[in-house]
Amino acid sequence: MRRVFIKIGILLVLFILLTGLNSLNFFKNLESQSIDLRFQIRGEEKVPEDIVIIGIDDNSIFEIGNWPWKRNLHAELLDVLKEGKPKLIVFDILFDTSTPEDKIFSTKLKEINSVVLANYMSVYYDKNLKVNVFSIKEPVEPLKSSVSKTGFSNLLVDSDNKIRRGETFEQDLFGVRYYSLPLTVYASLNGESLYSLSLKFPNSFYINYVGGEGSFRYFSYVDVLKKKYTS
Repeated sequence: MRRVFIKIGILLVLFILLTGLNSLNFFKNLESQSIDLRFQIRGEEKVPEDIVIIGIDDNSIFEIGNWPWKRNLHAELLDVLKEGKPKLIVFDILFDTSTPEDKIFSTKLKEINSVVLANYMSVYYDKNLKVNVFSIKEPVEPLKSSVSKTGFSNLLVDSDNKIRRGETFEQDLFGVRYYSLPLTVYASLNGESLYSLSLKFPNSFYINYVGGEGSFRYFSYVDVLKKKYTS
């Protein structure tokens, strides 16, 4: 009889644990759906006119060729962009392999002196140390040293494959902080230090989307390269 009670007790514990886990998933999904609903109710917001996206679109691929492109093209793009005297240029592209054109591109990066490049963070869990271990893929030299800042471009993907959240930084076991691309851009535009901003803002946040695809001003890469665009 005692063994029967023990088995019943084990089954009850397992049932409670499974119920708890399902409840957690239920409330997480409910919160995500609530966020989506609130965005729909709020509607689209006015988009800042001083933000412009230059897209590597199908038309650009068709005219220039398959990706990756030679980096002297990016140098030519910077020549075109500097005529408009932009406050900041952000390349959300990972330049982590060396090419013969790096010197041309790096020279132009130094000349512009208002460019932020992206890096990419890889994370794995160390079972022995019981901590997350971070590694960063940075732009190759001389590109990295030609800009003042880089930031990781990773985004958090929810269980339903939607992106609702972002991060400002990650910190490793030794207290080293790795800063995100959005925070790096904000710091560059406002002349603030990344460390002080990481104390000011939460580590994880919901992204305040202004609208759907096409909300921001958009130009095709190849059109900008050919100066076939309107301001």
